[in-house]
Amino acid sequence: MAFAEVQPDIELNVIHIYAMSGEELFLFHAAVCPTAAAIRVIRDRGHSVLNFRLACKDGTMKRGEELSCNESPYIFIQHKNTVLTASRDETVKLWDAESGDCVQTLQGHKGWVNSAIFSPDATQVLTASGDETAKLWDAESGECVHTFQGHRGFLYSASFSPDSTKVLTASDDETAKLWDAESGECVQTFQGHEGWVNYAVFSPDASKVLTASYDRMAKLWDAESGECVQTFQGHGQLVWCAILSPDSSKVLTASHDKTVKLWDAEAGECVHTFQGHGRSACSAIFSPDSSKVLTTTHDKTVKLWDAESGECVRTFQGHESMRSASFSLDSSKVLTASHDDYTAKLWDAESGVCVQTFPVLGRLMLSAVCSPDSSKVLTASWDGTAKLWDAESGECVQTFHGHKAPVRSAIFAPGLAGLSSPASPLTRQSA
Repeated sequence: MAFAEVQPDIELNVIHIYAMSGEELFLFHAAVCPTAAAIRVIRDRGHSVLNFRLACKDGTMKRGEELSCNESPYIFIQHKNTVLTASRDETVKLWDAESGDCVQTLQGHKGWVNSAIFSPDATQVLTASGDETAKLWDAESGECVHTFQGHRGFLYSASFSPDSTKVLTASDDETAKLWDAESGECVQTFQGHEGWVNYAVFSPDASKVLTASYDRMAKLWDAESGECVQTFQGHGQLVWCAILSPDSSKVLTASHDKTVKLWDAEAGECVHTFQGHGRSACSAIFSPDSSKVLTTTHDKTVKLWDAESGECVRTFQGHESMRSASFSLDSSKVLTASHDDYTAKLWDAESGVCVQTFPVLGRLMLSAVCSPDSSKVLTASWDGTAKLWDAESGECVQTFHGHKAPVRSAIFAPGLAGLSSPASPLTRQSA
């Protein structure tokens, strides 16, 4: 994979990336990135030469050297090399990935921190806790900007809208809530489920909200009016998670009834039922191009399905149990994590062959994610640590020590298109 790095000597304010094709200039990305310490640019989308230009706070422009690369179809912007961990010790920590030093501890919750994510520009952190609140933090100062208080139960997740102006929370009080990120006020409550709301996500354009519940249903809501516009009903037991395809035309649900279902988002009709797992289907995700579906269950397997035909095209088998599964950015690899055999594994998606194993001896593995450029793997463990691994060699290159209880999740700072590395849905059977 071809790429170039720039180390600016002053703090960046805005990053502009331009691609040159002959005499034509194409603007590819503009983002507020005050924490950026390095810009990594990977191949433009079809153009042979890429130039990038950095607009700095003092008004000057820094021009990157011309870059010719013909391998990756992506542009990748890497913010400050930071790792974010969430723990049962009621704290969240930010770490320097190279040195392993803790650069910030976010303290204030009075219960387990169940999820923690970066805002798309990496300047803020959003957390959800068992103390019935979500909190918004300044990533640099560590100060709590807002506490989102109004739920009457355990919070499973909290997420940003794509433009970071709204926050969405899911709770076992049978509701999801929409909040204004600037004022901290609740602007909408989505009521209608008759069981815990395990998971809530925005549609890509933030006009809709999708929820999954213990009442065996998923629901699609209008974000502005709060009205339920579609109910996906057909599972025999609770629905652990629900996600929308990138174009919002399909919905994917994973259930304790051992099945995953693909639905038409507009009609509410089930298009495919993915059957073949022997135990509860705890998660399901689309591949980045939506052509495949990856399902995780507690039957020791992960399965890859063709989204159009509904056929199983690959089974990844080799763990004692499954905790999570995710794709690499280019969909060429699948990363899995196991509770019982204390490992994460990297698989070739085409052949189904395990190409690397990352062991944490004697400790439960709670999550594993790939870095946006797929060169590293980040794992979170029951022993209170997170570990950074070289994806090719399988060597542990950094251990993040400092939490006093199990680390629930660990993610990278935003990369491609300002997106954080993925976090799997939290369920009651999760740690």
